[in-house]
Amino acid sequence: MIDFFTLIASFPNVPDRIFLVYSRISIPEELELLGWQVSVEHVTDDEVFKIALIENIKASRELAARPTYEMFVSGEPVIRSDFDVYLSENTLGYVKDPCAPADTKAMFFLHLYPVDVNDLPDHRRGHGFDNLDFNFYKRGVILDGRCMATVAFPEYDIARISTGQYVPVAGGFNHPWKAEFLFNAAVMRKIGSP
Repeated sequence: MIDFFTLIASFPNVPDRIFLVYSRISIPEELELLGWQVSVEHVTDDEVFKIALIENIKASRELAARPTYEMFVSGEPVIRSDFDVYLSENTLGYVKDPCAPADTKAMFFLHLYPVDVNDLPDHRRGHGFDNLDFNFYKRGVILDGRCMATVAFPEYDIARISTGQYVPVAGGFNHPWKAEFLFNAAVMRKIGSP
């Protein structure tokens, strides 16, 4: 099944209209999850392919993100910086309020240092950390002038994270902000580790 929010988030700019081509007997059930704000119009209906026009999808994506945003900001951030970073179970939330599109242009870096380096994928063991760098538009959403991006952790115990944003410059990187968070046994239990 298609995760429409993931698909839409992969676009550099979230479209407000998309055409969906599919081959099921009826419109996929996932479209009903987009909410009443979204318009789904049946454009063609032949026996092989069907086309639906989906409009106002940007509003639905933002509405779907609101409960996650509220969950994060109801707690205390583990990092306070240009973006506050929140921890909930096995997910990090990056939140900035107020936020403008310019605040999201720099790439985000996220380096996870495991308790046991052998838990890393083979190609990362020599580096000693997992690299989960991301572009805001693949993981984030702007809600009424507030930004939020989320990243789920892999399934291994984490000793510390290093995160922030970076901009490539001649000979290296400029970091508009960067911070670290050390995990302790209580935090590790909170996010589901033994």
